[in-house]
Amino acid sequence: MINGKPKRRKRSIILRIALLAFAVYIVVSIVNQQIQIGQKKQELSTVSQQLNAQNLKNEELKTALETGTTDSDEFIQRKAREELNYVKPNERVFVNIAGD
Repeated sequence: MINGKPKRRKRSIILRIALLAFAVYIVVSIVNQQIQIGQKKQELSTVSQQLNAQNLKNEELKTALETGTTDSDEFIQRKAREELNYVKPNERVFVNIAGD
């Protein structure tokens, strides 16, 4: 019986080390997954904003097509200003860099 006890302690220590390593692995995995979830939520928010902006543009174009205002000078001027960054001669354009 004297020989049996040191083996049991070695097994117990090895088992504890293995359980500790497994617990550390699980904690690291969970933290990593939480970080990835946060990043994906951020991406989802950005894509949702882009989708909303595109939906507004689509609705505007749909309304313009339904009412027949696509041929009007006002519509053409607005599109040239917004999408092509055109300006009238001697006109100054101010850009809000604050993002408001």
